Amino acid sequence: MTASAQATDGRTARGATTAAVLAALAGGKAMTASEVASKAGLARPTVSTTLSKLANSGEVQKAERGYRLTASP
Repeated sequence: MTASAQATDGRTARGATTAAVLAALAGGKAMTASEVASKAGLARPTVSTTLSKLANSGEVQKAERGYRLTASP
């Protein structure tokens, strides 16, 4: 995560976590929360929470193993 994505209190700037998770999944293959966390440079619990929220909103879908981006129509 870049320094520009950090808020002044050391937390990730609003939207930066979601953007990093979506970017990590952009390759098209399903990934576990741990794999996304490693690729995005984020903590696994943070990624897990973000993936759950994205799945609820329909931006990602659960795969047989992990999550993948929802296909565009």
